[in-house]
Amino acid sequence: LALSESNSIRMASILAITLGLGRILGGQLSERFHWTLVISGAIIGAMLMVAFVLPEALDREVSEDAAMIFGLPVLAFIFPLVGLFIAPIYPLLNSVVLSALPKKMHSPMTGLIVLFSATGGTLGSRITAYFFERLGGGAFYFTLVPMTLLLIAVFVLRRLTKKA
Repeated sequence: LALSESNSIRMASILAITLGLGRILGGQLSERFHWTLVISGAIIGAMLMVAFVLPEALDREVSEDAAMIFGLPVLAFIFPLVGLFIAPIYPLLNSVVLSALPKKMHSPMTGLIVLFSATGGTLGSRITAYFFERLGGGAFYFTLVPMTLLLIAVFVLRRLTKKA
């Protein structure tokens, strides 16, 4: 979309807001629905955003007749909504894992969660940067791979926590 730096920062602010709203909404939904349904819906929603909204942003030059909000293309406001979908995943998974363990194991497991979160965040950023450098905007599609693996892992975790 070739947004200016200041407009990109504004869109990042919208992403931060949607992340907060997504956590609240995820908490509310998890009170009414089984956690696997909430997380699966969130992952699938994020996958749909990447698969269908992102290509529109990558392949589109903003024309003067494009739909605008506050002088920006509507598409610029849509993609930060992915925060609604990705926000509930991490806290819900952590909650499920910790709830399945005896209380004396919470502290060591929390340490492992923090360690692997930091490692995954660092490696994920580096891998993403590598793909962007090589493939440009098409690298976004590679995010579908870990999302698919996470979706599979959710059902494995469900099976394991049913036994616990």
